[in-house]
Amino acid sequence: MFYNISLIWLIIRSFFHLYKQKGGNKLKKITIYIRDNCIHCHHAKSWLTENSVNFEEKNISSNKEYLEELETQKINGVPYTIWTDDTTNTNGAILGFNPMRFKKEFT
Repeated sequence: MFYNISLIWLIIRSFFHLYKQKGGNKLKKITIYIRDNCIHCHHAKSWLTENSVNFEEKNISSNKEYLEELETQKINGVPYTIWTDDTTNTNGAILGFNPMRFKKEFT
């Protein structure tokens, strides 16, 4: 019985790993806060787009509600990228543009 459960768990983990590799980030919900005329925001968005990462964009220059969301969290800079991983029930955040961290988290 234990052997069967272990085998099933291994198959499920392998499936999610392959699914994540093929789809990039289909198991993560990603949101990036940006503002107009921000070169780091532009680089972050470009990196996500070039690597086929799906994301929701929230521009604090054109929507004050998004700015208030950041202020509530005591975040004072952009780009600010947050995500929730449905497979592990975890979340994370990156303040600024860090290509190595983006690669680790989103590919």
